[in-house]
Amino acid sequence: MKTQVLLDAFGALNNLIDKYFFSDSKKEMPCWQYMKCSMESKHTCDAVNKKAGRRCWLVVGSLSGIKERCKNKFENCKDCDFYIKVKNGEI
Repeated sequence: MKTQVLLDAFGALNNLIDKYFFSDSKKEMPCWQYMKCSMESKHTCDAVNKKAGRRCWLVVGSLSGIKERCKNKFENCKDCDFYIKVKNGEI
């Protein structure tokens, strides 16, 4: 119960941040859409299940402090094209 409340709060906060900092639809694209993840991988992805949206590196991968589980299995999230483009403000 407490975990779900935290996940919902994290999702709501993520949505507010996205709406405040990213105004156009291209800049609201979540990682799984950019990476063209399959439906099957979306069902098992923590970034999707925890509603991380554009901040997948906080939930999965090297920057979250857990072993990477991204579909592309980068050594480091900083090597991921999505991460780089979001951080540079390109998407």
